[in-house]
Amino acid sequence: MSAYDTSIFKQPLPDIIKKIILACLAAIMIGIGIGLNTGANFGNDPISVFFDGLSKLLGTDIGTASNIANYTLFVVVLIFGRRYINIGTFIYTLPLGNFINMGVSIYEFLKIDNNVVLRILCVVLACILLFFGIGIFIAIDIGVDPWTGCALILKDNTNKQYKVFRVGIDMSALIVGFLLGGKVGVTTIATAILGGPIIQFMSEFINNYIFRLFKIKIKIDK
Repeated sequence: MSAYDTSIFKQPLPDIIKKIILACLAAIMIGIGIGLNTGANFGNDPISVFFDGLSKLLGTDIGTASNIANYTLFVVVLIFGRRYINIGTFIYTLPLGNFINMGVSIYEFLKIDNNVVLRILCVVLACILLFFGIGIFIAIDIGVDPWTGCALILKDNTNKQYKVFRVGIDMSALIVGFLLGGKVGVTTIATAILGGPIIQFMSEFINNYIFRLFKIKIKIDK
């Protein structure tokens, strides 16, 4: 059975602290982004459509549903691909549902109601938070989320590329979520088309500028 990913502990302590802080910030941004998109009701990214559908099936809020899904997949990664588990995996997985509910609460506090312009602005802000948060997680490289971990496990046991399983998982989550009653809309299409390129750009921006600004070492000897 594979060992855990302990690469982060080979780095200087100041870098470890900075990356943990960035990972926490990223998790907050991702959760609030999902929550704001949920409140705006223009749809959500494919994985969050599954969270939404699961919440309707179980009769819970979307944060609780996301926790159930993420914790379940975390156990799968723990059993079959624990080398992909690092401290960032816990930072992402454990509190995400609470941050999603925080985003929903923020939307409700703003009392946007049916103002279409404000809802659109809210979606734009939500997507920026979501994409930038994911970009941070990719850049700091201290563990993957459970969904990515499952895709990597499938890649390891086949001759196919990671992106094949990543797309397959996203599409499966979208279809199942939709069938369960998850909201699909303009935001779903926008995140599917624009998410990849924007996240890649933000990840590179963080590597090239943010890490240099805070003097964080990028490469890790694994």
